[in-house]
Amino acid sequence: MTVQMRQVRRHVENFRSQCTQDGTCFNGCKPGYYGSDCSGTCDNCVGRNCSGSMGVCTNGCVAGYYSNMCNLACPAECKECGSAGTCTKCKDTHYGLPACNLPCSDNCVVTSSGRVCNEISGTCLGDCKAGIFGAQCQTVCSVQCATCSSVNGDCKTKCVAGKYGTKCISNCLETCNDSTCDQTKGKCETKVTYPTLPPAASTADDEELSTGAIIGIAAGCFGALVIIIVFAFCCFYQMRRAEDAKSEIHIPEDILERLSHKGYTAQVSARDLHSQYSTSLPNPNFNLDGDDEKDFVLF
Repeated sequence: MTVQMRQVRRHVENFRSQCTQDGTCFNGCKPGYYGSDCSGTCDNCVGRNCSGSMGVCTNGCVAGYYSNMCNLACPAECKECGSAGTCTKCKDTHYGLPACNLPCSDNCVVTSSGRVCNEISGTCLGDCKAGIFGAQCQTVCSVQCATCSSVNGDCKTKCVAGKYGTKCISNCLETCNDSTCDQTKGKCETKVTYPTLPPAASTADDEELSTGAIIGIAAGCFGALVIIIVFAFCCFYQMRRAEDAKSEIHIPEDILERLSHKGYTAQVSARDLHSQYSTSLPNPNFNLDGDDEKDFVLF
């Protein structure tokens, strides 16, 4: 015996003292029951409110049932239906009122409310799954882009090499470097190549390189110092020779020959010539012939 039948039996027993010999209740039924003997239940009525005699629901049916007594189940695709059994609201996964016999696309993302698509048009209420776009998420994005807009299919990320356009379906010119071009207009892009740096040396190599560099720098500095010293010595030597040269008198050879007959040395300093011959030159016995005096050259 079912639970419902046992409840009815207890209910009948409670009212037996208030009913006729054939079981007809004198004062009607309690709320939620109906019939002459109050054995019928109003479980599918809203609030379990129904007429005591016929069991007609006074406030309508709960979801999933229809008829005046709400004792008929709606079609499986309906969430709610009218008195004639036609759907007034589809299940969350179906659309196509009033029949609700069309399933929403499997590529629609379920919304927080649990509803997948519009119950009339089938348009996805949320986003499409990755790689799909369109009103009902039934069109595949271009294979040339990783992700695309779920509305119009435009690529959200950069196209793969060799492609451009909103949906990355146009080809870059073959004359472009590496077949890469501007993602919007398809103009060839200038590729900038940066030099590849050598791998970093190990710690031991760094120490060896540092020691060698120090030795090289020290040797270079020492060599530069030696060159500077030699150069300075040469400059000093040349300056001394120039100073000595200024204190000497150089006489042409033809005059030296004539002077040699008159007692002069081949080359005398200006100081010696002045000290030795400054008083004797006016001697009348010693005269220079012609323009001999003009032939002396002082430096």
